Amino acid sequence: MTLFKANQRFFDVQNEPQEMLLPIEGYEDMPLLSLKMSVENLERMISKANENANIATERCAYPANELSQDESASILSRNIHIVYL
Repeated sequence: MTLFKANQRFFDVQNEPQEMLLPIEGYEDMPLLSLKMSVENLERMISKANENANIATERCAYPANELSQDESASILSRNIHIVYL
């Protein structure tokens, strides 16, 4: 018997906050950094941030889309914890 393991994230929508959130502003005025540089200061808050960034960069050595390796790795590193759940 095969059990279907669904991503529980899709089933907890009722737990999302109902209040209006402020938009993220000012990011478009910030300089673009490599993924490695952007996660340097995150290591103290997010364990394995550098390790995950390195793994993502290696896995995205030849992106199949029109993104750069860093852009593709940034997307993967943001979602890397989901891959290993």
